Amino acid sequence: MARDQGMVTATIAGRRTSVTPDQYKRAQELFLQAVDIDVRERTEWIEKHCAGDAQLKRAVEGLLTHDDPRTLLTKLDPTIKTTLGVAAAPASRPLAKLWRWLVAMPRAAQLALAALAVILPVLIAALAIDHVTESFRKQVRVAALSELVEAKANAVQLWLEREQSISQTWADSPEVRRMVAELVAVAAAAPEDSLAMALIDSPQQLELEHELHDLSGLDLRYAVWNRNLVTIADWSAEKTGVGVGVTPDGAARLTHVIDGQSEVVILSSADVITRNYPGVPGKPQLAMFLPVRNEANTVIAAMLVYGTQREDELLRFVHLSSGIDGAATLVFDRGGCLLLESPYNQQLRELGLLPKDPTTFSAKRLVLRDPGVDLTAGKVPAEPLDSRPLTKLVRMASRVGSGVDADGYRDVRGVWVVGGWQWLDEYNCGIGIEIEKAWLEPDRWLYRTAMETLLSTLAACLGVIAYSLFTIGRLQNRVAAAHRIGPYVLERMIGEGGMGYVYLARHDLLKRRTAIKLLRPEVTDNNNLQRFQREALLAAKLEHPNTICVYDFGVSPDHLFYLVMEWIDGVTLDQLVSQQGPVAVDRCIRLLCQIAMSLREAHLIGLIHRDLKPQNIMVAQRAGETDVVKVLDFGLAREVVGGGNKSLTAIGLVAGTPRYMAPERWQPAATLGPAVDIYAFGCIAFFMLTGRHALAGDSIDEICQASLAQPTPRASQYAAQVIPAGLDDLIVHCLDKDPQRRPASFDAILYRLRSTNNVSTESALSSTGSSIS
Repeated sequence: MARDQGMVTATIAGRRTSVTPDQYKRAQELFLQAVDIDVRERTEWIEKHCAGDAQLKRAVEGLLTHDDPRTLLTKLDPTIKTTLGVAAAPASRPLAKLWRWLVAMPRAAQLALAALAVILPVLIAALAIDHVTESFRKQVRVAALSELVEAKANAVQLWLEREQSISQTWADSPEVRRMVAELVAVAAAAPEDSLAMALIDSPQQLELEHELHDLSGLDLRYAVWNRNLVTIADWSAEKTGVGVGVTPDGAARLTHVIDGQSEVVILSSADVITRNYPGVPGKPQLAMFLPVRNEANTVIAAMLVYGTQREDELLRFVHLSSGIDGAATLVFDRGGCLLLESPYNQQLRELGLLPKDPTTFSAKRLVLRDPGVDLTAGKVPAEPLDSRPLTKLVRMASRVGSGVDADGYRDVRGVWVVGGWQWLDEYNCGIGIEIEKAWLEPDRWLYRTAMETLLSTLAACLGVIAYSLFTIGRLQNRVAAAHRIGPYVLERMIGEGGMGYVYLARHDLLKRRTAIKLLRPEVTDNNNLQRFQREALLAAKLEHPNTICVYDFGVSPDHLFYLVMEWIDGVTLDQLVSQQGPVAVDRCIRLLCQIAMSLREAHLIGLIHRDLKPQNIMVAQRAGETDVVKVLDFGLAREVVGGGNKSLTAIGLVAGTPRYMAPERWQPAATLGPAVDIYAFGCIAFFMLTGRHALAGDSIDEICQASLAQPTPRASQYAAQVIPAGLDDLIVHCLDKDPQRRPASFDAILYRLRSTNNVSTESALSSTGSSIS
């Protein structure tokens, strides 16, 4: 390479050309990047990054043509597949690849893919619309339920306040207060053993009954207790409760009233206030506990009034005020017990939640629990209802006060409902509204049916496509298994290089496994064919057992040029060091001896390898022997003498692998000889002993500078093991920048290796070193 007046003169693809230093540097950078790009995508990539610079493009293509970092005859991923026997060039555009893939699919898969292309956007659009619609519906539900529950709670609260106020006017009537005060006085004056009789005979008993009847206009039922919680009056004709004390539950209720607080409650037959006195007969009734005061405004007694039939009016008011057919309003206490009748009494009896007797009521009897299943569908809860949790309506109302659930939950029947709730602290009860989701979404079944149909069709299409692809793969495997090149049956592709593909094959009669290299159809021109043929002829001259063996060469009936080589089942030196670390000295010498003997034969017949590197050297187990070396890939080999067509082997800016190139190889005008392989041999020995490269650098520029200017490294400076001085000096000698000062031949190298390890070449070949894994 000559640098003159800012230009760099190089040999590219057999022609000398001049490029600027910037172009030279740019070509090096593009080369390093393009090496890692799939071969089928390189052409488009180079066109894009060279941006119309023809000289730069030729330079990069020259580098890529003569250097491929992938070793072909190695163990590669067996899942890599290709369609065997197809000579079409790889697509330059992804859309073209996709189109050919679609055209090659079976008709059923094409139809399924077309249906998928139609259904999938429709399904996505439907799901998106449903999501937006459902979000809007949810917002509307939340707003509507919140307003409805708040309006219902406020209305009920106002109604109860009105009823409580009306009832309180009866207790505050002057005549009622006078009569109660006189009865309190009678109770205080009468002896204990005659208390009941004194109260019953008191004229105030009948006067109080008439006065309350006149005030309410009803046949009112009532009872009065003094501050000692003794019954001093009631509505019954027998007066059996007069003079009797109260139950513990009654005491708890009346204590608040004696303290001046009125209370509105629902009483049933289970609620007994006075001891040994029957509860309220019939269905639960609305009752008022009212304080009675004297003229000094001091509470002297507690009064209970009920039987106003106002609970029926309240029930109608609660259930009808919503105006929604699918809605139910529930009034309940903290324990989830209904305080007013449910609108589903008949259905509750049919579901077994209430006794079959039509005279039974749900108020003060039914507890709102979540059954966990839809009872209306005939399902049976997994556990007894008594152990089931309260419905969400009750739990949330008693905990957080007010709220809405627009997503849905199960009601006491197990039916999915949406609901809202509000807790009334003043009356110690909750009010909730529940609406069946089915009533809110009468057309939801149609949407679900459409979605299920689309999903089913989508699944069927995916199934057809998957089955078709499976069938294609199976047929391809059968075609690959049956594809033949001469007497060889191709089994699978094991590698891919810049010039062609490599397949694992077997001889049909001998059953011997081989590796067959096929020239890429798109690079089949006269120059490449001559180069491919030359590779076969050069490799065929090599007979040493440590060199890859070439069995055959020819052209298949479908015009594919092929090279049949020895199949090697092993690992490269690069893989060996990566997996196991630096190689022990004794083992390293044995391997180096075999590499040297392979190259000695090549040099003796006038060939140099020019691409010697760890990736082109394999270590295998052969005929029971371990650590058997095979030197591969003489694709860049050239004859030292004998002429030949130099245009076929001409290097570009660089040829081979930069880290293993001798310094003189960076000069295109230099005469290259066996010394370049000796230099690469030293780099390989350095790498095996240290696990690192002799030339440092990440770019071609850095590697080039290290090759030309960096002091020759010693392996002993970087190795974690003790390296014999003789071996260390040999490596330094091989890495000398002046080719004239390197060992004269591999015979000299073998002599020094034997001296270092004190073994003969034969013992090195037959030694049983550490087996590879």
